[in-house]
Amino acid sequence: MGFYNPDYEVYPATGLKYYAVVWLFTDKLMIELTDIDTVATNIGLKEMVTDVLGKDILTQTQKEISDDQLDEIFEKLREQKLFAGYNLGEAYEILGRYYIHHDTSLTKDALAITKTYNRIFEPYRMVYDIGTRRQVFI
Repeated sequence: MGFYNPDYEVYPATGLKYYAVVWLFTDKLMIELTDIDTVATNIGLKEMVTDVLGKDILTQTQKEISDDQLDEIFEKLREQKLFAGYNLGEAYEILGRYYIHHDTSLTKDALAITKTYNRIFEPYRMVYDIGTRRQVFI
């Protein structure tokens, strides 16, 4: 199950297989690829969508999703404590304090969040050194 979001309109994107993120840091380029079905399964997306839209959504070829229904699905996603007991916003804040502000009191939490992120997303990650144009193994 996937969704396509052109101009914030949501449509089924059943052919979507992977999601890629590219981050450019000062001296590194990171590319991360994850399988959409793996993530959807690991976060329980199908169950959330079915809960909001009803069980018949899985057999229909096309169904409009109202803004209220979409908001409800997003809220269910935001509320989940997927990352070592933290929801996405809390995990993001902890990682920011740890990595950006160097708050070493959060080391244990940051490592636990990273571990659960890797378990949920199962990403394939490549990191390149911008200066040498070579892959960095981390």
